[in-house]
Amino acid sequence: MDTKNVNESIKIIGVGGAGCNDLAFMYKYNRPKEVDLWVFNTDKESLERNLVPNKLLLGKEFFTGTNREPQKGLQAAQESEEQIKEVLAGSTMVYLIAATSGGTGAGATPYIAKLCKEMGIPCVAVITTPFSFESLAALKRSQAAITQLRNYIDKVLVVDNEKRRHLPKEEKGTYS
Repeated sequence: MDTKNVNESIKIIGVGGAGCNDLAFMYKYNRPKEVDLWVFNTDKESLERNLVPNKLLLGKEFFTGTNREPQKGLQAAQESEEQIKEVLAGSTMVYLIAATSGGTGAGATPYIAKLCKEMGIPCVAVITTPFSFESLAALKRSQAAITQLRNYIDKVLVVDNEKRRHLPKEEKGTYS
């Protein structure tokens, strides 16, 4: 973990595959200069390919992702609690960006929000819901994660992925 920018006050953290992709897009095209961008993921290979320089590999054993299992995403975040707290330390505001249909986004994002709350850091989450062609299980994972997030977060903004589906590739945030 590179900690050179850890104490900057506003952080935007992409969690899981989709959140990390969104942050890579932001970094490449619209990088805000006054904020610290971070990507947190359980997929080591995906994290290494990401353009965002500040990275945190979550967990001690799920280096190829969580196979859409939120419990594994939660476990990975719990195993990385001290590193997450190091990143969050000194923040005056945190924004979490994630999709909640998979394992890392659905499992780790609520836990990171919980840590923000415990540390007294205001936190907003921008969450994308599953596409209509995704499984009912993905929708249930997403709904459960959003419900958990509401316990810890100051505001949850839910974006329907269907509204992003017809955007040109350059506007979807799929850059890593």
